[in-house]
Amino acid sequence: MEGDRDNYYLEQVTITEGSEDGYQYEEIPPDDDLSLPDGDEDLLRAVQTIEEQAEDLQSQRSPVSSQRAASHRPEVVDDFLRNFLIKMGMMKTLECFQTEWYEMMQKGLLQPEAAGFVPDLYSHNQMLDEEIKSLRKEVETYKLAARMKVHYASYEPLLRQLHEKYQTVLRQKMLTSLERDRAVGEVTGLQATLKNLESGHKIELPVKKGSACEHI
Repeated sequence: MEGDRDNYYLEQVTITEGSEDGYQYEEIPPDDDLSLPDGDEDLLRAVQTIEEQAEDLQSQRSPVSSQRAASHRPEVVDDFLRNFLIKMGMMKTLECFQTEWYEMMQKGLLQPEAAGFVPDLYSHNQMLDEEIKSLRKEVETYKLAARMKVHYASYEPLLRQLHEKYQTVLRQKMLTSLERDRAVGEVTGLQATLKNLESGHKIELPVKKGSACEHI
């Protein structure tokens, strides 16, 4: 019975994950000083929108870069060329390339090394090119936010001056309103007094008749 049993062996295998390119990428920290004072709501909302877009780009760039490095696989030559032509918008050249490529494959004119994989250097350069474009877009966003911050700061003294003028005019208007109400009250009181005098008293005028004075 023991001879009929199968023998099983366990073999320990160590899998090492090598680096794709050996390059280290440093993240650009967002500008923490991009804070604006309270004031114009429209301008503040615009700056906040730009900062939120910059933060979104920063949060999206790092996962995409790590995902590309983790999921990078060797790319065959024809796929590499197709992607490059599509990226450049050269659709006519792409059509000609595909036609001639398939014709050569059917005729057996392509050598094995011609249909192999693209060297890692070209793939890495393409990844770096995409990374540079993303960084340039992010830098432009930060520059726009900084320009708007400086532009808003230049208007701050003017806004403060206008606010002070507004407060002065408001106080003057309140004083004028109080003076007007007091004047209206005084006029109303005088009118009531005159009306009472006219209705409550009779005025007697002296009339001369001979040598004696009679009253009406």
